[in-house]
Amino acid sequence: MHGKMRGSGLHTHHLIEQRLINALTNAFPDANLTTGKIISTPLNPQAHEAITKLWREILPYGDSTIYTIDQVVDAAQEVYADYPVMLNAVNDWLRSLGATIP
Repeated sequence: MHGKMRGSGLHTHHLIEQRLINALTNAFPDANLTTGKIISTPLNPQAHEAITKLWREILPYGDSTIYTIDQVVDAAQEVYADYPVMLNAVNDWLRSLGATIP
């Protein structure tokens, strides 16, 4: 479930969905990643729902191990194409892990 920021009306949005942790840990085993270490930002519930819907359309639910890091990176580019601040943040974070951004 999505985290709520108590008393603010905002949700905690992970810029890479937590369900994709396996793609991250497989690609970057030395990073010691956990879902709690995935970059996140506060969003209002409507924006959070809209962005989550985009993730689900691009990378449908199922066994998250089927997705590669390249697919996750490409999906992030598409999901955040209209959100440049979030796109820059997620790209910087992914680069810090060792990802190549197209």
